[in-house]
Amino acid sequence: YPGTIIYFGYGGIASKFVFNSTNEGFFITHLTFGSLDELAIYKADVALIKIDFKNKNGNQSYYNVDLGSGINWTPGYGPYIPKDGSMEIVVWIYIKSKQSGAIEGELSIDLLGDTAIGEDSGVVVNIDSMETNNHPIMPYVP
Repeated sequence: YPGTIIYFGYGGIASKFVFNSTNEGFFITHLTFGSLDELAIYKADVALIKIDFKNKNGNQSYYNVDLGSGINWTPGYGPYIPKDGSMEIVVWIYIKSKQSGAIEGELSIDLLGDTAIGEDSGVVVNIDSMETNNHPIMPYVP
């Protein structure tokens, strides 16, 4: 995924976020994805952004994402960080075709905000990804 080139009309992994927990499991209840680049670039060139993760039951889940808009989950339905474990969220990006108006460029997607609720305590916390600010700039070409 680092150094990956995505061709117009195709998709690939843009970012991965790893979360860790100790002493208690956590349900992620809110995530907001954004960009270090201008949002206008994304609207012009990106067809779809989606994330995938595992919930508490171990089922793989997928959500479509709008940059700058938050995703909210009822505890138990969104991403789950197990007690004394870790969980990964993968961000996929799909570039428009040249016929749809995409132009050559680069992009990077970052996590702007996130909260979780303790599985046992019910305490709401701000959480940080181990890699929140460490995402490659990914080129896309015709």
